Amino acid sequence: MGLLNFGTLKIDLEQRRVFTASSEIIVEPKMFEVLSYLIKNSARYASLQELHTEAWAGRVVTDTAVRRVISKLRVQLGDTDPETPIYIKSQMKRGYQFIGQPLPEASTTADFAEIKPEIPVTKALQSFKFWGLALVIALMMGFAVSFYWSVQSNTSAITT
Repeated sequence: MGLLNFGTLKIDLEQRRVFTASSEIIVEPKMFEVLSYLIKNSARYASLQELHTEAWAGRVVTDTAVRRVISKLRVQLGDTDPETPIYIKSQMKRGYQFIGQPLPEASTTADFAEIKPEIPVTKALQSFKFWGLALVIALMMGFAVSFYWSVQSNTSAITT
């Protein structure tokens, strides 16, 4: 079980990498452990307790922490509609099951060597870029006005 092909989603269990058709998805290590476990046990539901034991290996975590990892994983995979899940199905009191349908083996990870990681651009980052640019423009205008007034002051001092 190396490189798994689920259509637009490719998962390399050995390299611990996840790809879409055009980019690599950055998946946190714990999210990848949960995804890997669900894939390897896709014939059945994995309970919250089972995920605690297998993915967190002896560390005490809450059910909320497990649910949060599943939720983040769904967002990263683009599987956000609970009514029609694409990859991860949940059932109350039973747990979670990976339901992605594998296609014939993808060739190798080398096919994805040129794909660059997809770095999510958050609203905070977009806001930072905007305000950073606004600050640079304001500073440049301040320097221009300061330069203009210093030239004007020097010119008037020379003429008087």
